[in-house]
Amino acid sequence: MAGPTPVSALIHAATMVTAGIYLMARAQLLFALAPQTQLAVALVGGATALLAALVAGGQVDIKRVLAYSTISQLGFMVAAAGLGAYTAALFHLVTHACFKALLFLSAGSVIHGLAHGGGHDMQDMRQMGGLRQRMPVTFAVYLVGALALAGLPPLAGFFSKDEILAAAWAENAPVFYLLLLAAFGTAYYMGRQICLVFLGEGRSEPAKRAAESPRLMTLPLIALALLATFAGLLNLPGWLPLGHWLGETLAESEHLPFNWGLAGTATLLALLGGGLAYRRYRLGPPAAEPLSGWEEFVAWWLVLTTGRWIDDLTEEFVREPYRRFSRWLVRADGAVFHWLEGGLAAGVRGGAGWLRQGQTGQLNWNVLGIVLSLVLLLLLLRWA
Repeated sequence: MAGPTPVSALIHAATMVTAGIYLMARAQLLFALAPQTQLAVALVGGATALLAALVAGGQVDIKRVLAYSTISQLGFMVAAAGLGAYTAALFHLVTHACFKALLFLSAGSVIHGLAHGGGHDMQDMRQMGGLRQRMPVTFAVYLVGALALAGLPPLAGFFSKDEILAAAWAENAPVFYLLLLAAFGTAYYMGRQICLVFLGEGRSEPAKRAAESPRLMTLPLIALALLATFAGLLNLPGWLPLGHWLGETLAESEHLPFNWGLAGTATLLALLGGGLAYRRYRLGPPAAEPLSGWEEFVAWWLVLTTGRWIDDLTEEFVREPYRRFSRWLVRADGAVFHWLEGGLAAGVRGGAGWLRQGQTGQLNWNVLGIVLSLVLLLLLLRWA
């Protein structure tokens, strides 16, 4: 997230997402031969979607929220691939590219507008607020991207996410509930971000003096907002253009019928998540209060609010064991491997010396060696 915003948009909207999910779709024949593997992939995808959504709900960096959002949406796609819904996975890949590029570039517009007010590279949402009046175009397109990501109709994310939920409902109940909770979390953290960045009053001088980005920046955002709105037409229920186009790529392109009840449930959950975020953050970050009662039972949420626990787990169980193994290899290379190398070389030299003793240069010994070799060969052939 330290790179330029257009680079972040390209990586999260196209490169990083496309490579892995498209590879999984192309390798579907291999997955079909191992149903247990498909189930494991679907469960990992559902758990990833939910876990990343929880972590995104506690971030304060505007771009880190979107970064964890990408991980969560990747979980949706992986779960769809694990369930065999490859068309739904690639459909969500396409719609995700539209609204995630919109959100990242809109975040860049926000950072640019704050820089106009004196906030150099300001990305802390706690220092923002009130940008709806200062940056109306950026607010409008950001809202479109957030609603599309949350899966509200009639935006693109609604159709692609509904297809994944429908596949999970039909194939695996645990994966379905994981994804449904992740959809709720998605609406919550995007509602939280909208409130912290654009609503309320400016909480810093740069936020109070921010200005709208120039047309060179806002016009591409408007174009992406249109894509985030209408990209759902690519696979509209009752019409199967995307599955038809993927027919040459995918061995199977199953298209489930549109489930109105499921779509309504997912929409209500998204509205509930966004409403809870609005109720809590519409006036800015809530004041810290001591936990009491049942809140102590869910105090683990404080661990999720920074996402650092992921880095700590990676450090403890991946990086540190790898460093220890590397140090052991260095010591082994200086002791065991050098000893083996020296012993092997000494053995070769000794064997060569022993063989050299039989090479006297006298013809009689050479003829005797040939005769003995022929006798041994004949005996071997006789016994064989």
